[in-house]
Amino acid sequence: MTTLSLSIGLPVNADRSLRTGWFKKGEVQIPMMDKLYVGNLSFDVTEDELFDAFATIGQVHAAEIIRERDTGRSRGFGFVELSNGAKERAILEMNGKEIKGRRIIVNPARPKQSAFGAHSAR
Repeated sequence: MTTLSLSIGLPVNADRSLRTGWFKKGEVQIPMMDKLYVGNLSFDVTEDELFDAFATIGQVHAAEIIRERDTGRSRGFGFVELSNGAKERAILEMNGKEIKGRRIIVNPARPKQSAFGAHSAR
């Protein structure tokens, strides 16, 4: 993997950027993505299977299954990042779809909250 530094000092993965066209002619263009929560996953669904299921809807940038820290076992939910504009279609077409014997739940992802709650700032 090749890493470049921009004039603002941020590292950029050049291999991925060149493949996906994220930047051209000296400008960095960050693609807009929609992140979806995917729940009620079977514990044996892999990230590749989740990725492939949503690839029929639009360009998938990432698929992640959340796992138990100690055991590595799936927690039964994950997240999928799609190209901007595919969120509504993905929710309509994928919510309730059966994957490995379970009907999945698809909703827009909510921002991650602090582990200490909303009132932890002092």
